[in-house]
Amino acid sequence: MTATKYACNFFVANSCPYYDPPLNGALSCDGWLGGKFCSVQCNRGFEFAERPAKLYVCGFNRRWATDPAAGTALPWPDCSEPYIPGTTRLGLTFQYYDGSCGDPTRITRMKQNFLDSFSRTIFARVGGCPPDKCKAANVQVVCGRKK
Repeated sequence: MTATKYACNFFVANSCPYYDPPLNGALSCDGWLGGKFCSVQCNRGFEFAERPAKLYVCGFNRRWATDPAAGTALPWPDCSEPYIPGTTRLGLTFQYYDGSCGDPTRITRMKQNFLDSFSRTIFARVGGCPPDKCKAANVQVVCGRKK
């Protein structure tokens, strides 16, 4: 009698808690690494309630962290009407968009903003942005509710 051996290989996705996109804004995440890297954007005319991180990273511990590491609160901040224009709460230029979040032209711009920012991180430089996957078509954008 011969013994039959079976082997099974599978991959269990490492996932962090889902947080809604910011109010009056949008959430952009990679689509090729399982949504492990995300950034947030506000509709122009709104400001972040707190300074956002450049990038949010889902770690192996299944917790969101910021890159660069900072005292940024999690989940990401909402977008609200300006309180004091020009304060340090403001995000970076790429973290704002004009027009309706659902507009296909705006979605394309938000995807490109995410790629432009992500491509400058250490994660992208160490293989996290392969040319065949790291494309706007593979970025997922989710619009937040308007308040």
